[in-house]
Amino acid sequence: MPPSEEHERAEDFTALAELAEAFLTLVAALNEGEMVALSPDRIVEIAARCMPRSQHAALAVADNGHVHNVAATSDVPSQVDRIRDATGQGPALDVLDTNDLVASGDLATDPRWPVFAARVSQDTSIRSIVSYRLYLSPRHRAALSFYSNWPYAFDDLAIATGAIFAAYASLALTSELVLTQPLTPRRSADVHREIGVAIGILMSNADVTTETAYQRLHHASQQLKRSVPAIARHVIDHRRMPDGYG
Repeated sequence: MPPSEEHERAEDFTALAELAEAFLTLVAALNEGEMVALSPDRIVEIAARCMPRSQHAALAVADNGHVHNVAATSDVPSQVDRIRDATGQGPALDVLDTNDLVASGDLATDPRWPVFAARVSQDTSIRSIVSYRLYLSPRHRAALSFYSNWPYAFDDLAIATGAIFAAYASLALTSELVLTQPLTPRRSADVHREIGVAIGILMSNADVTTETAYQRLHHASQQLKRSVPAIARHVIDHRRMPDGYG
């Protein structure tokens, strides 16, 4: 086998090992206590531990035009928030406006938010950010953001992993902010199972990899403006992706 192929296989194995470790951590957290609600703080903590090469994570909610964190793993996201508020720029604001995910491989050279990127690079250790829009309700908007001290920290597999936790965070925030009911580990485990079953159906129907199957769920969620769990339930019920996706 050529050295280049051996290197690629080694990288693939490492990435899959990281993803497996992430899910093992999530399952362990869900099994800690079935009667304990999974709060936004708890989900952000788990997500930060599971997201490959992430040092910090935060959940931000838009309320009457003001964006504020409802959960964070450290003070670093608050530093970034202050810069975001002062400059009116940043990935979290973009995802709240565009219903998408936004990633920056290197803030030191990213031209999309010149003032924000320059100040974050100068005042903090953060070099990479990936932010996800959370689908709550027509009146509620939120974003889950991961931060890394390394440039180009979040590859395609990491972004797919973060999207899974964005689905959990979306469910938890919908429960607390919209339905005023905390998300329990039992419901979170149900969501994990539904996403897994839907991925298995797509893999079987289209002969695609696990990562590609999840990417289709995530892309459908963005395109159709529905949550990943809702798309997964449709796939389980109908054995296919929803109409209008493609």
